[in-house]
Amino acid sequence: MVNASSSQSGATRRLIGVGAVLLSAVALTAGLLWGVRSGGFIFQKLNVASPPLEVAPAPLPSIAEPRPEAFSEMQETANAIAKAPAPEVADMQDAAHASGATEEIVAVVAGEAITLRDFQEAVAIDALMAAWAGVQSASAGAIFEQLINTATVLHRGEVKAEGPQASAALDKFLQTHHRTRAELKAALEAQGIAWERFERYFVRLIAADEYLRTQQAATDATSAELLQIWRQETPISFGPAADGLFDAALAPGAQNQTDEVEASTVPSAVDSVAEIVAEPRGVEVGQLAPAFRLPAMPGFMVKTLQDFSGRPTVLSFWTTWCPYCLRQTPVMVEAHRRWQAFGVEFVGINVRETSDLVEKYMAQHEIAYPILLDADGAVAADYAIQGFPTTYFLNANHRIVARHVGALTSERLETYLQTLQPQ
Repeated sequence: MVNASSSQSGATRRLIGVGAVLLSAVALTAGLLWGVRSGGFIFQKLNVASPPLEVAPAPLPSIAEPRPEAFSEMQETANAIAKAPAPEVADMQDAAHASGATEEIVAVVAGEAITLRDFQEAVAIDALMAAWAGVQSASAGAIFEQLINTATVLHRGEVKAEGPQASAALDKFLQTHHRTRAELKAALEAQGIAWERFERYFVRLIAADEYLRTQQAATDATSAELLQIWRQETPISFGPAADGLFDAALAPGAQNQTDEVEASTVPSAVDSVAEIVAEPRGVEVGQLAPAFRLPAMPGFMVKTLQDFSGRPTVLSFWTTWCPYCLRQTPVMVEAHRRWQAFGVEFVGINVRETSDLVEKYMAQHEIAYPILLDADGAVAADYAIQGFPTTYFLNANHRIVARHVGALTSERLETYLQTLQPQ
């Protein structure tokens, strides 16, 4: 995630095939979703003027300075922040549950919890306004991505989420599509969404979209590049309710089957060597997993994906600060103890943390399986890692059988392992 180009391709890969929501009202849905893929913005797409919004720009080099240098300095700042001490796990857990104690957590972005209720309401709002605008609504995965991007942008601290500007944008949308606020309130109530919840959601979208466009102009960087830099600065972890939401972005309209692992569409583990060498690698089910070369704890001996050839592999990306990684760790340790005799390899890839921190964590939790260090986040970018934990399940020839976002329970992991078990 340090390399901007590889980071952009990683994020873009997860959004291939996702249609942007072309709604002037939902500015960030396009500004952050469409922007991730193409750098476009919703107001430009619909030829609707974006209302002015006062934001305090981030401390960047003067616009008069060479713009490529401005972007380069942002990257250096991101790299420095990435090497700084991570937040305490306990702090992350407290912040997450304080804002969603009785609701399922979808993600935690810099301590701000995004709950299943937040996600479901965002999906309902998008579907309603898309229907009024006569366009296709975004997929569940795209909405999930939008919520994470919104929280990431607003976390920067310089953004002022102010009601009047958002109100002007909403009035413009309603006028364009011959609707009234009374109709919108009634439609939202029918979906069980309080007007106050809608206002908070909408004001955040408008503020973050405007800030993103302001910084894009200041740096001459694309919105995708900016988002990737900001996301590498921001601790993001996935809660239990995240499972399947990113995958939904790849198959709009398909039902989310998170309780089953479909292996019937995955090619056999007896693919010819010639086909494997020639075939492009990717991060979707059925594709060959991206190759890597990383140092392993504790002696820093270099390990590659090829070192795990001939064995089904559980490849999990994690960090020590992630509260849901902490929840998953004992599950992985126990599963490794039971399944290594069946030829299943477990590999942890720690992302952007120091070896001493990782070594202490390994000793504390008695981790016996290999832990590799992805110090600059490049491998995580190749695997399109959006947050932690994220786990890939590979067959003996490194072909992806399944991908899981969020903490694995013992029961869920067992289901995946049964699929991987050599016949």
